[in-house]
Amino acid sequence: MSSTRSTLLVLVLSAITGAALLALAGCPAPEPETTVVSEPPAGGEGGPSGAAIKIGALFAVTGAASPLGEPERDTAVMLARKINEAGGIEGRPIEVIVRDTKSEESEALNAAMELIDRENVVAIIGPSRSGTTMALVERVQQAGVPLISCAAARAITDPVKQFVFQVAPGDRDAVFRIYSYMAGAGITKVATLTESSGYGEEGLKQLQAQTAEHNIEIVADEQYSDTDTDMTAQLTSIKGSDAQACLLYTSPSPRDRTRSRMPSSA
Repeated sequence: MSSTRSTLLVLVLSAITGAALLALAGCPAPEPETTVVSEPPAGGEGGPSGAAIKIGALFAVTGAASPLGEPERDTAVMLARKINEAGGIEGRPIEVIVRDTKSEESEALNAAMELIDRENVVAIIGPSRSGTTMALVERVQQAGVPLISCAAARAITDPVKQFVFQVAPGDRDAVFRIYSYMAGAGITKVATLTESSGYGEEGLKQLQAQTAEHNIEIVADEQYSDTDTDMTAQLTSIKGSDAQACLLYTSPSPRDRTRSRMPSSA
């Protein structure tokens, strides 16, 4: 693996890890911007010089997945600055060009096309969500531009694709761990509540596929969307089942809002 690609992988891994730590710590983030460019430093003695290596970054800075996208953006820009301060990549500075997907598939695709066709980036980090990532797969494959996703859906890299990668733990592994814990606790009947997004849909596939392996039965299966304002119907259905536990498979922002949508009787 070349040092350029190795450094790109380190940048992505660090962005995801740093984003998770920032989110958990509740660190304040700057006001969202549609575009953030981490400008390469002016060449100086001992510093990086020459044409900048352009790296695209697609994060959900605003919208439903902003709790993921904001710290991912902040971490990527911070790491770009640190890499440049340390001499860049093979003596050349890097320039990270961030675009806000607004947590929407169409926005992500438009931004990706702009990064590829106009900015001529060598690779793209992100997007933050599974659905927005899946929307780009065909385009980056055609363009031959590596896409290193921050999302978890197994379908992103299964089947294997030449230019699409992911570094987040996959939903298959996540469900295996969840079900293993439940089985160990003697739970055999569960209700699932999943968001109607790429992440939720791929998670539900794994929840359904792994039931037999863990001797678990899904006795209630409910979905909701980001725009739902009340979840009484879904929770009433779950309450009327004989589920021993309710498994909520959703991204951070919808999960937080789910609590406010639950009726007091739930």
